[in-house]
Amino acid sequence: SRLIVCLSDQTETIHRISALRYVLDHCFETRIHEPLALDGTVHHHWMCHYEYASYALPDIVKFASEMNDTAFRFSNNIRRIIRRCIFTLNFCLIENEKIPANLNARAGSCVSCNGLNLTKKCISICNEGYSYDPFFAGLLITLCPKSDKNIATYLDDNVEPISLDGHLTLNSTSASIHRRSNFFVAVVGMGKNRRGLEIYGWLQESNSYGEYVRNCSVFLVPANNQGVIKYSNAGCGYPGWNWSHWPGTTCLVKPPSELFEGYCNLTAKNWLAGGTSIAGRDGMFSNDFFVLDIAFRRSVYCFDNRITVLTTNLKLLQQIKRPVVTTLFQSNFSNLENAEQTPFTLNNDEIISEFPYEKSFENHDLDSVTDHRKITYYLHSNENSNQSYRLVLRRSEQQMIYLNQSYLIDPKNNPIIDIKSKHFREAKYEDNEKYFKTTKDNYGLGYIEHLNVDDGTASFVYTILIGHEQSNQWMEEFSHSSKDPWASVDLTDLPPSLILSKSDDTHIFYDRDTDTTCYTCYSTDRLEVNIGLVRSFEQPCMAMVRGRGPGTITVSIATTDFMLNKTMSMVLKGKWANAELLSDDENGCVHVRTEATADDDTKVTVWQRIYMPVEFEISQSYD
Repeated sequence: SRLIVCLSDQTETIHRISALRYVLDHCFETRIHEPLALDGTVHHHWMCHYEYASYALPDIVKFASEMNDTAFRFSNNIRRIIRRCIFTLNFCLIENEKIPANLNARAGSCVSCNGLNLTKKCISICNEGYSYDPFFAGLLITLCPKSDKNIATYLDDNVEPISLDGHLTLNSTSASIHRRSNFFVAVVGMGKNRRGLEIYGWLQESNSYGEYVRNCSVFLVPANNQGVIKYSNAGCGYPGWNWSHWPGTTCLVKPPSELFEGYCNLTAKNWLAGGTSIAGRDGMFSNDFFVLDIAFRRSVYCFDNRITVLTTNLKLLQQIKRPVVTTLFQSNFSNLENAEQTPFTLNNDEIISEFPYEKSFENHDLDSVTDHRKITYYLHSNENSNQSYRLVLRRSEQQMIYLNQSYLIDPKNNPIIDIKSKHFREAKYEDNEKYFKTTKDNYGLGYIEHLNVDDGTASFVYTILIGHEQSNQWMEEFSHSSKDPWASVDLTDLPPSLILSKSDDTHIFYDRDTDTTCYTCYSTDRLEVNIGLVRSFEQPCMAMVRGRGPGTITVSIATTDFMLNKTMSMVLKGKWANAELLSDDENGCVHVRTEATADDDTKVTVWQRIYMPVEFEISQSYD
């Protein structure tokens, strides 16, 4: 677009602007995966690539802004999609500019993208006759301090701020973002139909050791003591980082020589990798994870400040035996007032402030761990009692040597011959480490080592509590005896959450505080669940049901089967009617219908345009 306006022939300029506008129309409205996915993420080469977004999206926004008061202005639908893209970008950013290390395609590195400047540029992409778009104005009110002169007009006009608290499902890139005013969480996996991550070893901030970053990682950034969410609060950095211990991941513990890649693109073998959300506040994520060396089924349930991680069907696939671990946390002691003396707390009682410190717990006698950043990990003893595992806690200095040009001790003595093919001067990887600086930092680390990973029966459940002021009481309530949410109107006898199914083919979870049941069907072999209000599903999917009846319930359902060219459907027990769509109808592409079955149940059919969560209300019928 910058070159077009340099042309001397005005007629040719208009023709070329028209052609560019046609291409952009096609990209926005016809190509539903790339470059702009329906969930608002930006893609390149079949993967979420915020590096390329920093080139492509700003140029598109600039074009739309400058052409908004001309005959080349975008349609209402395209402007709707631009709003979603900018909202999604800002929702994914920490400090308005930092993308979490597990989310972008070159996962493992922090990427910057200025969401605030992009939003300011969008303010003029508005309806004809108006001076600004109220949606973007509302975003700016959220992003800017109240004293900022840029938002004075919008505050005077009583524009409502656009909240960035809530839950955002990003099924085009197998991810979910869950955030509140005091924390930010990015849950990221990998699926079959989109590429997961790429490694470019020759870049200065290379992710050459990042093979496991998308193994269903949970990147958590708490607020500091002043209530501010800063990227550094995650305690994630290159110096001394152990790349086999990305928080939330289940993977093998490998030496750097086995993790190192010079250039590669990674993906998984199964298509189920994503989730759904409800009321824009809470959500779930499931992944039928299968790569070369490990397989497992994972569901992550995000409700307010409670994040429950359920892993089943865990199996080691490679012949070379390596420890298989699920990492609870790994973070350095940066920005902490008492540095390395900031303690761990065990079972809400025992204080561990020693440094260095390391201990293994083998007898399942530890119910909870609070790390040095005051995040509590509740280990569901009732669910894990029949599992073989050990818990390892460590407070120590960690070292890491990166075989990357930017870490050379002497730039003139470089053993890298061809990093793409992993060709070095010395034949053995380890013999080249002497040419590179040793990076160090002090870390707190906690992980579960799974001891039975050969037959696919290993499982584990834990819940992350962030800023929970009554964690003791919350944990004690797991002793409550009732296990059936539908047995009584009174929920006080229920524990805070229930794993209703963790069989081979289904994960079903209930959250008491929000009265929500979450379903994942992983296989066509078991679509009849018969738990709660749901009788069955027609295809593997993820669904949430809020409410237990009678009256009106809210349902959210999604699939990541991008090849699905037919409707989705589910069967609710009993008679239901008056289904009303709550989510966007995607410019008339999404519909919900009900019909009675021969068994006096109700079949709910969803016409949808692939993979976005579809949310609707439906009421019990008494006819």
